Amino acid sequence: MTGYGGAYVSKAGIKVTVDVSSLNRKQGEVFISLPRDFDSLEPLIREDCNSCISRGRLTVRVGIQVEEGTPTMSFNEKIAADYIKEIRILGKKLGLPGEISLEKLLDVPGVMESKTSSLTPEKVWPQVRATLKKAMSELIAMREREGKNLTKDLVKRVEGLKKILKKIEKESKGLPGKYKEIFLKRIQQSGITNIHPDDPRVIQEVVIFVDRSDITEEITRLKSHFSQFDHATKCDKPVGRMLDFLAQEMGREINTIGSKANDGVIASCVVEFKTELEKFREQVQNVE
Repeated sequence: MTGYGGAYVSKAGIKVTVDVSSLNRKQGEVFISLPRDFDSLEPLIREDCNSCISRGRLTVRVGIQVEEGTPTMSFNEKIAADYIKEIRILGKKLGLPGEISLEKLLDVPGVMESKTSSLTPEKVWPQVRATLKKAMSELIAMREREGKNLTKDLVKRVEGLKKILKKIEKESKGLPGKYKEIFLKRIQQSGITNIHPDDPRVIQEVVIFVDRSDITEEITRLKSHFSQFDHATKCDKPVGRMLDFLAQEMGREINTIGSKANDGVIASCVVEFKTELEKFREQVQNVE
């Protein structure tokens, strides 16, 4: 299913942006783009995405930057105070006078820090996660709207399949009598005139044909698949893979009907059923 979501969270001078988009795919795939030095967040992002999306190609783009107007340098007063204290203690022990200048103090490692250099993946992860959650919520809402439209389309297609199956079922009930007429006609065309319609040999031949061409089980299973589909439309969980399976099984049943039922009308219905089923199968690929 397709969808898009975007969000940003600004906190303490750090701005995190997340853009997520999804495309139709049979399986679940997640592609993540992160700023350099933040690659370690990828497994965490992937885990959160997989908990929300089970199907489709999901692309996640994350931006992390210091906002304009935010001081990029900070001073660690504690380190500076500790350094001055130790210098004074050392000066007394050695009997050396003098005070450290501010310029020298700023050269001491740790006294002056860059905010960007202190921005580690661990520190920024809570903000990234919060932004990702907002973006995913927007994407899911869009996918849900699309899902409702897909459901209407799939229901319409299944209703069409049900109508075709009714034609097949109705035609199958008249097969014994139709085959008996064809069988007797062929006997007459062959010049045999002493065979009665109720002759045991005729009845046996008809029974054999009916047994060989019986499609009751296939019709029953197709009805069961339709029932499973109706249940899926009311389910809150992802049903895309289940619908894939149903489409596959419906294809198997209709193929069996086509091979067993030696009848022109049913053969025509089978072709029509397969055509509509293929449209159903293609649409199912868009369902999570």
